[in-house]
Amino acid sequence: MKIPKNLPQFEKNSTAIIVTGNLNADFYLAKDGEINKVADFAVEKTKFSDREQTGKYGNVFFQSGDKAGVMKNFLQKESFTAFKNNLKNVSSAKVVYLFAPGTIMPELQKMLPKKWEKTLKTYNGNFGKLHLTDLLKKI
Repeated sequence: MKIPKNLPQFEKNSTAIIVTGNLNADFYLAKDGEINKVADFAVEKTKFSDREQTGKYGNVFFQSGDKAGVMKNFLQKESFTAFKNNLKNVSSAKVVYLFAPGTIMPELQKMLPKKWEKTLKTYNGNFGKLHLTDLLKKI
């Protein structure tokens, strides 16, 4: 996609723009006025009919664990694994812009290659539903 002239054109260096949610991400490469999506992923949520089970046996109450909480942790690990695996698609970039929720930003930054430490620019927030041109306006 051609980048509109009033937005950054990324003429000097190849630039990676990574936009993540808690369970999804889009990976873009931009250079010389063009930007292209090179990878994406989404980890599907599993729906449970019950969040936790409670019951009564005689005069004693019992409770089992929160299945949804365990599944949420599992899905987050799956998302981090997919994120790390997809970084190879933007490894040629010299500059990186990472748009991610603040709750997972530190974990994502640990996964990035050391070569990006000096050129990494981060933006905390939920940017998953923004159009690409709106993201470019933030840069």
